[in-house]
Amino acid sequence: MTTDDNMKDQARQLYQTVRMLKDRLGHKFSCRHREAGVPCADLTFAQSNVLIVVQEQGELSLKELADALHVSRPSASTMVDRLVEMGALTREQSKIDRREVRIRLSEAGRERFREMEEEMLEYITELLTKVGPEYAAQWCDVYAKVREIIQAERVMEGAASGSKDILI
Repeated sequence: MTTDDNMKDQARQLYQTVRMLKDRLGHKFSCRHREAGVPCADLTFAQSNVLIVVQEQGELSLKELADALHVSRPSASTMVDRLVEMGALTREQSKIDRREVRIRLSEAGRERFREMEEEMLEYITELLTKVGPEYAAQWCDVYAKVREIIQAERVMEGAASGSKDILI
C-alpha cells in the first residue's frame, strides 16, 4: 500500500468515525427520542444545532445564522420561528439597521443549552473513559492540531475574500 493509499484509508476511517460520533450524539440527544418531561423534549437535532450556533455566536442576523448552519434563509427562518414560539430564542429589531432582525438565546434557551451541553459532555466523558487516559490524551492532542489548522484556513479564507470579520 502506498503512502497516498494509506492516507486515504486513514481519512476514510476518520470520516466514518466522525460521522458515527455525530450520528450517535444526534440519536442520543435528539429530543424526539427523549421522554416527556425532559427540559428539551420538544427540540429536534436541527433545532439543537441552532441553539449551539446562537450560543457560540452570541447574537446574529438570520443571514449569519443560515450561513453558519449551511442552510437556506427560509430553512433557518422556519427553525427560528419555532424556537421563538418555544421561548428558546428571541428576535429583536437591530438598533443600527431597523430592517435587520437580531437573534439571541432567551434565558430559557440558555438553560436548555446548558443542560444539553452537560449531557453531551457526560457522554463524551464516558467515551474517553472507555478508550483510556492515554488514547484520550492523544485524541485531544490530534483534535487541538486539527482545530489549529482549520482556524488558520479560516483566517486565510477571510483574508482572501476581504472579510473584515473573521470568526474563529
